[in-house]
Amino acid sequence: MDVSDIERFNDWWITGRVRPALLKNFKREIYNEINKYMENRLMILLYGLRRMGKTTIMYQLIDELLNKTDSKNILYFSFDDTN
Repeated sequence: MDVSDIERFNDWWITGRVRPALLKNFKREIYNEINKYMENRLMILLYGLRRMGKTTIMYQLIDELLNKTDSKNILYFSFDDTN
């Protein structure tokens, strides 16, 4: 694993935006609940069954954060894709 692997997960470092295909056209109710706590700078644990939308919510939150901070301040990494 090297820096290019990390850059692959964080293409907004270059583009400044999350790819639209990752955002979906709707936000789940839990999105608003999580977003309320984003300013507290605390860790938020998001867990659940596979294919329930956790990663989509993360990308939606990242997209929101990109309006408030420099893209290099946002790091996403998936431990599922480390091959």
